[in-house]
Amino acid sequence: MAYDFSKLISSLSYDQLLVPMDEATRALVRLDERLHNSPSLAQGFAERSHFLEAHASLWLEGEMVHLEDLVLHDAKADIRTPTPELSRAAECLIQRRRIARHKAGWSLDQTVIESLCGTGIQQKSERGGEDAIANAAIYPETDRQEAKDWQALFADLDAISHRADRLLEKSAKQAKGHFAPDDAAQDKSVDQLIIGDHEDKLSYWLDCTKQASIYPPVLAAAMMLDAWFMLRPSERQPQLGRLLVADFLRQRATPDHLPLVAFGLYRSSFRWRARDAAQTRIAMILAGLARGANEGMTQISQLSLAHERMQALCSGRRKQSRLPLFADLFIAYPYVTIPLARKKLGVTAAAIDRMIEQLGPAMPRELTGRSRYRAWGIF
Repeated sequence: MAYDFSKLISSLSYDQLLVPMDEATRALVRLDERLHNSPSLAQGFAERSHFLEAHASLWLEGEMVHLEDLVLHDAKADIRTPTPELSRAAECLIQRRRIARHKAGWSLDQTVIESLCGTGIQQKSERGGEDAIANAAIYPETDRQEAKDWQALFADLDAISHRADRLLEKSAKQAKGHFAPDDAAQDKSVDQLIIGDHEDKLSYWLDCTKQASIYPPVLAAAMMLDAWFMLRPSERQPQLGRLLVADFLRQRATPDHLPLVAFGLYRSSFRWRARDAAQTRIAMILAGLARGANEGMTQISQLSLAHERMQALCSGRRKQSRLPLFADLFIAYPYVTIPLARKKLGVTAAAIDRMIEQLGPAMPRELTGRSRYRAWGIF
């Protein structure tokens, strides 16, 4: 294999990496400590970080997706036709939520990674059903029966896709018989070659992960991400490497949150290039990790400020008032719709409209621009 991880390790000058390692470690630990001490903001930050990471991941892959479009698509309140790029961003969002639901380090297993990559019809069907039910748990307005219906639909679509792949593969083999000699290597389909190459690269990347695990967590994460960029074990899910590195950091350094890896690289001035020296690549990845943690601190500060502003308008209300609880919804969720508020507060739609008027200038921005099927959010 062209990429030699041991050569990368031997080529690094650790004295020059001490400063970026220290800055990244301090920033990540500071953010994790603040979330640990602010449980009222932790859920809201976690939900928003999923959207930020999905948006940044697609941007780093060269796909332009508006953050508001992704939020509205997740809320089933699209204001325009979803694009293929938006669908890929939604897939990344589901993957990150799936990793966040499990214990730290869950995704760093070859079987789990292959499931996240979507290799195999059974894995795809199980993933679709699990994510549909999970979204029903996250957002209560999604009906459980609807989630089960989506699970069955995903299974049917996967079966149809599998049959179509087999027919195409059979047609390709028949065409090869007319134009080329019957050779054993030519009998393999392109998909089989891709999957075999994927498995070899993934096994090698996991070996690199084991070798890097003896180093400090932040440096090990940078090595793992650099190896993923060089090897590209999954052509179908190129953004998965950043999610795996975030889970590794959660296991080793930040137990209270998944770090903003993609968002940090997106906001930094660094753009990863294979032709750069290994020292430069690792140093810039460390700078991206530090930038992501600092951006996370900024997000928490803005969230805290919005919470204080809404709570100030809620002060002096009677004890039975639902307005403070309504304000808390905007902190806990990245977007709030009227059905969600009715479900959580147990009030009518007319009561929600009155509370929106009572919040007045402290009311978060409306995201859809419509008079019906509206959604509000703090971003």
